[in-house]
Amino acid sequence: MQRINFAVIAKAPVDRLTKFAYERGWRHLRLLSSVGNSFKRDYHAETAEGHQMPMLTVVHRGNDGIRRGVRHQVRNKRRYIRRHAPGLSH
Repeated sequence: MQRINFAVIAKAPVDRLTKFAYERGWRHLRLLSSVGNSFKRDYHAETAEGHQMPMLTVVHRGNDGIRRGVRHQVRNKRRYIRRHAPGLSH
């Protein structure tokens, strides 16, 4: 059996995220706020100036039980940069 856990993390207040999701009919999407913490900066999804950068981090558990991650940053609509996620095995 395979399972997936998907979450969207945004630097916006929870009430704004909730309203945004409700307006779009997103009833089961897990939305998390990074307001007031360094999560986005820690994962290189925010510049030193505070600009937000689109990013997708995929984490999976191998047959050996070790979690591995790969991060994809969107630089423009045609180019993705693949990097290993910080804090996870390669």
